[in-house]
Amino acid sequence: MIARASRALTVANCINRSRLWSEFMVLQLTVNMRVQTRGCDSRLVAFDAWGVSIGDGTAPTEGDPAEEMIKLPEEQCFPIQEDKIDECLHAFCDTIYPRMAERYKQTDYMQERTVLAPTNASVARINNYLMSKLPTEEVVLLSADSTVQPGDAVRHPPEFLNTLEPQGMPVHKLVLRPGCLLRLMRNINPKEGLCNGTRMRFIRVLGDKVLQCSVRDKKVMGGERDVFIPRLQLPPKKVEQYGIDWVRRQFPVRPAFAQTVNASQGQTMRKVGVWLVESPCFTHGQLYVAASRVGHPDDLHFAVITHGAERNFQTKNIVFREVLLHKSATATPTKSSAISLVTLTDPPAEQDYEGLYDAEEEEGGGDDFATSDRVRVLPKRIPAVNLSAPLPPGVTEAELPTRQETEVAEDMQSVEDAHAAWVASLPDPQDAPLTEEEEDRQAMLARRYQYFENLAKNATQYF
Repeated sequence: MIARASRALTVANCINRSRLWSEFMVLQLTVNMRVQTRGCDSRLVAFDAWGVSIGDGTAPTEGDPAEEMIKLPEEQCFPIQEDKIDECLHAFCDTIYPRMAERYKQTDYMQERTVLAPTNASVARINNYLMSKLPTEEVVLLSADSTVQPGDAVRHPPEFLNTLEPQGMPVHKLVLRPGCLLRLMRNINPKEGLCNGTRMRFIRVLGDKVLQCSVRDKKVMGGERDVFIPRLQLPPKKVEQYGIDWVRRQFPVRPAFAQTVNASQGQTMRKVGVWLVESPCFTHGQLYVAASRVGHPDDLHFAVITHGAERNFQTKNIVFREVLLHKSATATPTKSSAISLVTLTDPPAEQDYEGLYDAEEEEGGGDDFATSDRVRVLPKRIPAVNLSAPLPPGVTEAELPTRQETEVAEDMQSVEDAHAAWVASLPDPQDAPLTEEEEDRQAMLARRYQYFENLAKNATQYF
């Protein structure tokens, strides 16, 4: 996601606009595991299909198609009255977190539900309300902000720096209560699971310098373990935004009763509320991400403004169709074409992804196919040619068929035919004996041919 970028700029920076995109193999994910784990009745199948239609942009639109408005299922919507937004917000949050004052100590209850909103302003508003619902004592933690260059402190005093709220940084005044949900904002210890986005429950603060929290861990007794989060000195991600170098010393956490839609990517929840009142989803795929965090329609609720007695729940669904990879764009590998989609891991030191090669030839910049494009891009598609037949005697150099000619084969027979035609196109053997250099080159080519033949045999075992 590019901040404040237009649609054209966002599309231009997508990975499938890269010049290396043709070197990638696309694998389609076709099974919704969140839905599958909840059963296989007709209602779940319909919910899965509805989610896919939102992601593909094929859901029926309401009114002008240019406005990209779709109708939400009425049974999943929570009506919001325009003149009573605050009261409706409290009721909506209580629907997602029922009886929170009694159950806030239950790890599963707190960790498996969230409220999603498109903007940080809506998220902060929801977090403030839910934080106030906890029956524990409030803890206020202030940051220490300073400029990197001492001379900048005269024009930009700490009081001014305290008012700044850059994206991706904790706020100056962090208000917590024991039992509240927190989200980690930095990678502190990935080995221990303390990464950016980790959700945890706040227990207490130790000496105003360390937060004691608990995270879920099924490997330990009780299902959770304690972790300790120190204060960190954090610079803003975009220094040029303010024209000065400055840092904030604060705990890298923020309340996580609610979070932005973008921050929820990759998470699976048991209860999700989507707040679409102040702002609808404003960029590609946001509504799909919000709707796909759960596996059952009863666990998903949308908060949408209604006008009077009208119960027509609509919201914006923005989809950049020009960047989608539709299923028809990539054929599903079959046994007959499997050898054209071989993916390599890192080979031994004496090999590269094109097979065996001589270091001297690579340094010399020869015209052989293995040294012509030595850019390592994984996954890599390998030409699917059956090279089991030896070269005719006396041939010193031969050019392999192009990738376009051999990349996709309908069956093994067509590969054999392509190879036979290639061998037939070679020049006639020469009567003169081969030099030592020519023999070495032919032996090197033969090793490569054997390497590709082994690749093709191994690939067919998986299809």
